[in-house]
Amino acid sequence: MNSSTKSLFKGFQIQLNSTLLVLTVMAFLELLFHRLLTNMGFYVGVGTEGVRASIASFSIFTLVFAGSLAGILLLWAVARLLNHPHLHGNWWRGILIFISPIYLLSTFWSIWTPLSDWVLLGSLIAVQLTVLLLCILVISSPVTFGIRRFFGLVAIIMLVGATKWIALDFFQINRLEKWGAFLLNAFEVVQFFMVLLPFFAFRLFVATSSARLMATVRRPHWPALILSSVAAAGGIAIIVLIQQLTEEGNWLDVGRYVMRISYLTIGLKLAWPMASIMTLISLFFLGVTCFTLIIPSRHWQGTSGGKQIGFGLALIYLAGIQPYTVYQMAISLLGVLLLVIGVADLHPERQSSPSLHDLQKELED
Repeated sequence: MNSSTKSLFKGFQIQLNSTLLVLTVMAFLELLFHRLLTNMGFYVGVGTEGVRASIASFSIFTLVFAGSLAGILLLWAVARLLNHPHLHGNWWRGILIFISPIYLLSTFWSIWTPLSDWVLLGSLIAVQLTVLLLCILVISSPVTFGIRRFFGLVAIIMLVGATKWIALDFFQINRLEKWGAFLLNAFEVVQFFMVLLPFFAFRLFVATSSARLMATVRRPHWPALILSSVAAAGGIAIIVLIQQLTEEGNWLDVGRYVMRISYLTIGLKLAWPMASIMTLISLFFLGVTCFTLIIPSRHWQGTSGGKQIGFGLALIYLAGIQPYTVYQMAISLLGVLLLVIGVADLHPERQSSPSLHDLQKELED
């Protein structure tokens, strides 16, 4: 690679990281101003004027902007994955080319007109098939056992969440019958693993060894530490505020209203004992992992693919475990795609396989 090509690639990478940062910020604002405040009833009775009306308009803007930008970045992510030189095999490329237009078209279509329930269902199924395909691709690759376990958990979490929504909420299967009760119990277990996942991510991508863990403790990444503490403090403030307004719940039992708001916002019901404390600690480690990988630091030497992994983790959790809208589906899927791309970039020593461009050249010859 000559110097001009390297400078062009570096400039594109900077623009890409800036775009991913904008998307992450807008997805956070959508989570806060649209999903959280809407489910808390903040916009009930809002008229055409006033501060709350302006906030409501801004919340819709964040939703449309984040969804549109996620759709555009999905085009890049799918193309990048198909042409990635470190991912072996062409069977999965054919499947991805076949199913990716379904959710790509539905994402852009939903900007102009609301989707029917069946189109939304088809898009969700296509997204989950893509997630399953990508996780199988990583698990079958020569990566560490920890990364295999991590992607296995990601696949289980997202597939069980989607299956539960399709079966119980879309097809209205009786929750008291055998399969309905089974899916509810499975979803309760999946929520618990969703809370534990940031701990695994921190160990896999930040504290990759005991020496790295001790170095992180002795010389912490201060921007990541401060921002993660602010995020955890914000979560505490929201839980305490709701508990004060409803006069129910404590740190051992968050209360029914907090569980309802959390479930409708991020898909976590927080129904087990000390769920709020576990979730806040999980949020702290999620922030430390993402901010450490994304934000440059003098003591932290970033690795190839680290930023994609950080952005991918952040987007998956901002989208939530149960995406109710096509915008959340797009953001969640983009997060998984970024994780796979980042992990592929972390392991350049693997045997390279022909990309679509190389395959085309071979066919032409």
